Amino acid sequence: QDLGAIQSTLLLQLQRAAMSRHSKHSNDRSFFSYKERKDAGFAGTRKDVLGTDCFLPFGYCALSLKAPKDPVATPDGYIYERECILESLLRQKLEKQAEAKKYEEQELRKARQARSEQQAQELKELEDFRRADQGLLAQDERHKRALD
Repeated sequence: QDLGAIQSTLLLQLQRAAMSRHSKHSNDRSFFSYKERKDAGFAGTRKDVLGTDCFLPFGYCALSLKAPKDPVATPDGYIYERECILESLLRQKLEKQAEAKKYEEQELRKARQARSEQQAQELKELEDFRRADQGLLAQDERHKRALD
C-alpha cells in the first residue's frame, strides 16, 4: 500500500513539473516561448517545417523540374532548360497578345456605344427643336392664314 501511494505522489509531482508555466499563467504573455511551441508540436525551424521536398535540387530546371539537357541560366541564377523556357516565353507572348486583342475589342465596343449614344442625343435634340419650331409656327397668325 505504501508503495502505491508513493508511486501516485511521485506521478503527480512529475506531472506538475512537466506542466509549462503557460498553462498556469495563461494571461501573463501574449506569445509562446520556444519551449512551449516545441512542446505543443510546432516545428522549431523553417527546415523542420519545409523539409527537403520543397526545394529544387541544384542544377534542375525551374519549369520542368528535371535535370536540363541544354541549360540556360538567368542573371538572377535561375536555371532553365532552353526548350522549356522558350516554350514558356512563347506561351506568355501569345497570352499577352490575346489579352491585348480582347482589350482593343472592348475599347471599340465602348467607342461604338458612346458614338451611338451621342447620335441618339443629337437626334433627340433635333426632334425637340423641330417640335418647338412647328409649335411656334402653328401659333403665329400669318401661318394660320397660310395654312387655311
